[in-house]
Amino acid sequence: MVSNLKYAMDDLLADSGDDSSKAEFISDKLLAGMGAAEPAQASGVGEAMQLRFDAETKPKKLDPEYFKEYLQSLKIAAVDDDITILEFIGMGFRQAGGEVYTYASGSDFLAAVEREKFDLVFMDLMMPGIDGFAILDSLKGNNIQVPVIVLSSITQRDVILRVFRQGIKSYVTKPFDIKTLFTKVLETLQPEF
Repeated sequence: MVSNLKYAMDDLLADSGDDSSKAEFISDKLLAGMGAAEPAQASGVGEAMQLRFDAETKPKKLDPEYFKEYLQSLKIAAVDDDITILEFIGMGFRQAGGEVYTYASGSDFLAAVEREKFDLVFMDLMMPGIDGFAILDSLKGNNIQVPVIVLSSITQRDVILRVFRQGIKSYVTKPFDIKTLFTKVLETLQPEF
């Protein structure tokens, strides 16, 4: 294990001689090995790089038919004091086949979560009355485990870190589009996506 890329490259190029030999090695062995099966794969270098590129070019499942099939079994809550955001999320996910419940306040959501089980929650942080942080504390205090995707216009580092310290793994800044939310849902609920 190395602590940074410079040390990794130094270790890799240690036996390749002077600077011109190193440049030739990089060109011939590393860069050429990225696109095709070559002798570099025998050492594992080309193979690892090829796997990385295969993962990057793997088609994402963002088509409406996939979402319609996947979302039919999901019960989604959206919590935001902005009615426009609630309508946007509700309309987008209902059209894709999801079952969406919208809550314009933290207290309405907390009352609902006592009697309903949700598969996913979209939640704003800054709301009058009970804000997103209080909701997260309440969920944790009541041992309610549900994946939460935070939707907020707050971009301050300390606020984002505070959210991640509470176990939230997905944070989307406003404004956003529906495709971004679909992608976040898949990343959150299907980590292998």
